[in-house]
Amino acid sequence: MHTVVVGAGIVGLAAAWELLEAGSDVTLLDPAPIGSDASASYGNGSMISPAFMIPVSNPGLWRKVPGFLLGRDSPMSVRAVDFARLSTWAINFVLAGATEARLRGLAAALAPLTRGAPALHEAFSRAIGRPDLVQRGPLHYLYPHEEALEGDHLAWQLREHFGVEKRLVTQAELRCAVPNSPVGYKLGIVVPDSGFCNDTSGYSKAIWKQLASRGATWMQEAATGFQVENGRVVGVETSKGRLRCDSVVIAAGHASVKLAAALGDRVPLKVERGYSLQYRENPTGLDSPLMLPDKRIAITPNHLGVRVAGQVELAHPDAPPNWDHIRILHKRATEAYPELAPHLQTAERWMGRRPSMSDCKPVIGLSSGASNAIYAFGHAHIGLTTAPRTARIVVALMKGTDPEIPVRPFSPRRFRRTSAMDA
Repeated sequence: MHTVVVGAGIVGLAAAWELLEAGSDVTLLDPAPIGSDASASYGNGSMISPAFMIPVSNPGLWRKVPGFLLGRDSPMSVRAVDFARLSTWAINFVLAGATEARLRGLAAALAPLTRGAPALHEAFSRAIGRPDLVQRGPLHYLYPHEEALEGDHLAWQLREHFGVEKRLVTQAELRCAVPNSPVGYKLGIVVPDSGFCNDTSGYSKAIWKQLASRGATWMQEAATGFQVENGRVVGVETSKGRLRCDSVVIAAGHASVKLAAALGDRVPLKVERGYSLQYRENPTGLDSPLMLPDKRIAITPNHLGVRVAGQVELAHPDAPPNWDHIRILHKRATEAYPELAPHLQTAERWMGRRPSMSDCKPVIGLSSGASNAIYAFGHAHIGLTTAPRTARIVVALMKGTDPEIPVRPFSPRRFRRTSAMDA
């Protein structure tokens, strides 16, 4: 059995590993070098946590959007030239979690996908011989005052309801919990069973190294279409010709839209462009990651120094980066840790393309046009956290067995029930 996996980001690599474990021969297709900065897996926040079952869309988001779009130092922006093209998608995205009932439904779908993620990554990193790349430990969400924490009450209530272990960290406890806690923060919530990746690019490269040692191959080509016969994909079209296969997995990020359409599925996926700063030093003294919800940034120590990630920019995927978002990130980071101020010049700046669905749920399931084509894309902000679980689902679907969690919420056919398509 030969499976072609289209896309060599963290989801595609994890799927390739599980398929190889299940006895399939695997070829990866991706036009970008594995582990390169072209991948959304390269410069993400690098955190791994079951707490990420709460999506960006929430009941209060619609009130904040005008301020986000008009503010000079906003965590969100839309390029004026792209506004009309993205407006329907953006409206549906905001509406996806606009009520408590809707957010609860999203949390119910996403919680099984994120549950147990730190343990799965720990096992995966050991399996590839690089346990140093994944570190388990606490994730702290910090707040400047009780009112700010109360603003996230619904999110924390849902996390608790769906089994995420958490604990309040009082002002008296904060200095012990986070010895070098940032300026201006008084309390927080800790999610003990979390973790982070010490080198996201290195993780991808290490997975590929082990895949190659076990016989997997990689073609530095983009998939352009499929040859379908009798309801099955028998070949993947590339610029270098047709690649024969017995099955195919589509995990190509935002490039998955056209490939899914070729197999009969229109999906409302757009790109959220995210930004990060990888400082080459770690003067913060942090040894575990922090989320600062009021600043909309994530701060993660790693082998390279410390990474600060955040920002959402809605724009054409190929538009030039707006590096003003890096200025905003650095400003937010130095407000929390002034000691980072002199390290901007040596930091690596990055812009990545998060593949995001308008209903805040990834697409994981069988295609409509071929019984041996499986989708695994659209994970937005939770691709790293959910990659191992998604890979296990892919193998179950390939074998025709029941996946370990419910996958109906992630079906590509869910969009046929909506009257307005924004793909």
